[in-house]
Amino acid sequence: MRRRAFWVKFAVLVVAQILICVYLDLSTRIFISILPALILLLPIKTRTIPALIIAFATGFVVDLLAGSTIGITSASLLVCALTRYSLIESVFGQELVIRSEELSLSRQGWLKMSTGLLIILAEFLLVYILFDSAGTRTFIFNFVKFSLSLLIDFLLCFAVTIFICSDR
Repeated sequence: MRRRAFWVKFAVLVVAQILICVYLDLSTRIFISILPALILLLPIKTRTIPALIIAFATGFVVDLLAGSTIGITSASLLVCALTRYSLIESVFGQELVIRSEELSLSRQGWLKMSTGLLIILAEFLLVYILFDSAGTRTFIFNFVKFSLSLLIDFLLCFAVTIFICSDR
């Protein structure tokens, strides 16, 4: 039942991401995404190859339905999925993977969860902003977009983490 509940929450949050992209375009200086948190919070038993497939499919669906450039979100999420296991082992500890425990805010604590979210968000935003700008925007513009997006996305992703981890 827990596994089914996770995938229902995952689908609802992907739909929420699509709605955010379509209806909540704040500025060219802010990009809002909760998808990196979803990739980080995939069940621990989800290995790298399935995580890559899930990341690609999720990014493709969001790009397709949100009307953005096809492939940018997919490429950014693929980086997150590829580094997910290394991130989990380095931030949360190898014993989490060995015991096949799920990431939980109550067990790992807000400091470790914040660190993990900030790292995966930084990876995602770096790739997304570099691909989106394609070398046509200045460093200062990209830096401001990265900083503002990281701040806002972190707050949203932490709320997503609380929502997903509520039954873990």
